[in-house]
Amino acid sequence: MKKSLFLAAVTSVCLITSGTIAQEASNSISFDYDAVESGALYFNSTHSDWRLRCQKVEDGEDPCQMFQLIADQSGSPIAQIVLFDLPAGEGVAVAGATITVPLETSLTQDLVMQIDDHPAKAYPYAFCDKIGCHVRLGLTPVELNWLKQGSIAKVAMTPYQNQENQIVLPVSLSGFTAGYEALLNGSGR
Repeated sequence: MKKSLFLAAVTSVCLITSGTIAQEASNSISFDYDAVESGALYFNSTHSDWRLRCQKVEDGEDPCQMFQLIADQSGSPIAQIVLFDLPAGEGVAVAGATITVPLETSLTQDLVMQIDDHPAKAYPYAFCDKIGCHVRLGLTPVELNWLKQGSIAKVAMTPYQNQENQIVLPVSLSGFTAGYEALLNGSGR
């Protein structure tokens, strides 16, 4: 019962945060860009399991981020990951990411991410809002290369109501490199 309530809350959160535009499962996404309102999010392109999610701005190039809904074994969306490029020379991290998980997550247990068989790394929760709880992380050049060359990452979180049963979710890395290259090449309009 507790797990089903947790999953229902997560599904609602992911549907709200994933955007409302129906998209095709190919690289080019067809929609009327002129109909997108300023400030609105839209999906610009799809790269296997990753999408480029952009925000329309009036002047200049639309800022974009890589996006993926993270589903459990049954295909229900549980969390999401958003990855973005960072300015060069401003620290050890070359890319950043935000992972959003449901509100009913235990904040005393860090989120853990492992890329293929590389060492796992724990990240504390930064804050929660009405959407969910957010983990902010920086990716070093080595970690970014692991993602580019990898096949699967796993994120583990702990439900507040059931702290002895950690939930481990797969994050597909299929299309990661192509999506990251599109992000670097300024694929926003």
